[in-house]
Amino acid sequence: MPDDTRPVVGIGIGPSLSFDWRLFDPFTVGASAGMTLFDGAGFNFNSSSFGVVRYDLRGMYLLRDGGATNVTISAVAGVWGDTSFLRQPVEGIPFGLEGGIALSYPFLPQLIARINFVAGYQFFSSPLGVNPGYFPPASGLELAYYPLPNLELTVGYNGQGDILGLRWHI
Repeated sequence: MPDDTRPVVGIGIGPSLSFDWRLFDPFTVGASAGMTLFDGAGFNFNSSSFGVVRYDLRGMYLLRDGGATNVTISAVAGVWGDTSFLRQPVEGIPFGLEGGIALSYPFLPQLIARINFVAGYQFFSSPLGVNPGYFPPASGLELAYYPLPNLELTVGYNGQGDILGLRWHI
């Protein structure tokens, strides 16, 4: 598993882009942005959620370092929101708050399970839902595999709509 102090850049098929960086022990900052391209009907350009960009800025505080064999627990807090370039004007304030806990468990040195129990509250009206926003961008469930020490392949689901992802530890 890579050194946790290195910045991490991620891409997902949502599509989305993310960046995380441990500023100092035990505090990490991160950001992500993603756009909805398809819904249950596939690529639906007429959907009210098409073109909605979701974003978040978050901090994570390490509560328990499980190391290579136990559960790691972190607190998560941040701001999130969405905006649609097709919906003008945005109703209300275009951001909300998110908070919760993140858990990770190493099944093997190359195989890590992660689950983020993060709830959100939004101060805006959105085609993706109105208050509260139960699934903000920092929430999700994933399984990460390390084919190389600085490269993760992920499968799961997160608040950006990603199912498959790639994370590079710079």
